[in-house]
Amino acid sequence: MKIASYRVLIIDDNPEFIRSLKSLILDVAGSQVGEVSSVHNGNDGLEMMRDQDFDYVFMDINMPGIDGIEATRFARFEYEKPHMKIIGVSFNAGFRYKSQMMQAGADNFLVKDEIDAEKLMEVFNIK
Repeated sequence: MKIASYRVLIIDDNPEFIRSLKSLILDVAGSQVGEVSSVHNGNDGLEMMRDQDFDYVFMDINMPGIDGIEATRFARFEYEKPHMKIIGVSFNAGFRYKSQMMQAGADNFLVKDEIDAEKLMEVFNIK
């Protein structure tokens, strides 16, 4: 029985990371996730967030063009989607990145090479 049908968007310029995160999301929360979409830059991500209704957005911080911090800030203040959870992701575990992302309006921050089933279960509130 499907409990929910979350729509997930991954915004990242690294195709290999997108593939591995998508696979992990489907392994961990497949029964709750209806769709996982992805784009490779912040500009395309902003268009997707504007035009579609996502429940979770995994936002890379360092991307060409508009970075994840600016994209998060723009999405939070320009789009009326308070239910949309934005999770900042980066290989850089520095406090500065997490702080900037959270100040921009992210709901959570994950270090890319530390993302595992347990962390995703927390993000999706799976017990």
